[in-house]
Amino acid sequence: MVRGRFGRRQPDRGFSVIEILIVLAVVIVLVAISVPSIMNWVAQYRLGIGAQQVADSLQSAKMQAVSKTRRRELLFDVAGNRLGIEGATLVELPAGVAFDTGGVSVPPDPAIQMGEPVTFPSIDTETGLRAAAFTGKGLPDVDPGTVYAVFLTNTAGTKSVVVTSAGNVRIRSWDGSTWK
Repeated sequence: MVRGRFGRRQPDRGFSVIEILIVLAVVIVLVAISVPSIMNWVAQYRLGIGAQQVADSLQSAKMQAVSKTRRRELLFDVAGNRLGIEGATLVELPAGVAFDTGGVSVPPDPAIQMGEPVTFPSIDTETGLRAAAFTGKGLPDVDPGTVYAVFLTNTAGTKSVVVTSAGNVRIRSWDGSTWK
């Protein structure tokens, strides 16, 4: 204790080194516990963003086909994990997200043929490019009843973007046993 100017005792001010080290140790333990769950959340977020990017790009290609009343294609560079509308620069998927089935062998729709991460037709076997084509009426340029899928995966799981011959686009998530 320190004596004040009138002789009264005042408590010491500040923290001891031991108190600071204890607080620092508690903070380090809390960070170590939370980092794995934060990393998992980031991976889930990126997978969701990737699936939404594919769905939005499909919708954009469809709307451009309608607005220009001519056929438009959305290109998928499976090996490079990129996609984009024909004539534009291909855009990469979010970091850590890839075109891949993630080991899932159950299709999100019975009409989908599993085997490739992007089931749309190949337009160039040499480069591995695949294309989702839409007519000037905004419908997929496919036979009636045909259903295609784009599979995306990362450490958080697997999602698919399904496109029906009627032009419906929906995102499905694999929960380990079924598509939701």
